[in-house]
Amino acid sequence: MCPPVRRRVFRPGYAADLVTAWLPALDGVVAKLDHATVADEPSIHAARRLSAEQGLDGRVTFETTLAPDGTCLIVEPNASADVLDVHPGGRAFMATSVVLCLPTALAQDGEHALGNHPGEETLRRLAGEAGLSRWKCVAETPVSRVYEARR
Repeated sequence: MCPPVRRRVFRPGYAADLVTAWLPALDGVVAKLDHATVADEPSIHAARRLSAEQGLDGRVTFETTLAPDGTCLIVEPNASADVLDVHPGGRAFMATSVVLCLPTALAQDGEHALGNHPGEETLRRLAGEAGLSRWKCVAETPVSRVYEARR
């Protein structure tokens, strides 16, 4: 999905669940957020673009790094890697993945072209390869699965 469509599809769930359910499900994260800065790569790029548009280029910076005791909140579509074990909404995600997400990923020459949702096992393995050895599913809605990953 292109970013504007993706925002329209997923924003209601984020608005409803991020603060009330997903962040509290992460071990100790709410307490850390009191004096923390938080961002993801797409947000960093958007913030850089918006700050430049507002004439703030060079006056503010946006960077990402994971603190030694940091937590990654990973939100994925609620779909299974097993096409026989998918609820109706997950089937729609899988169909979209095949015709949109996977070809887009292949066209970007990335190391992994996983489509919409490769399944928890693959995500856990990739997180491990990135140095995140602690992993658990902390929340699930009809649309999203939320994972916690830590070093």
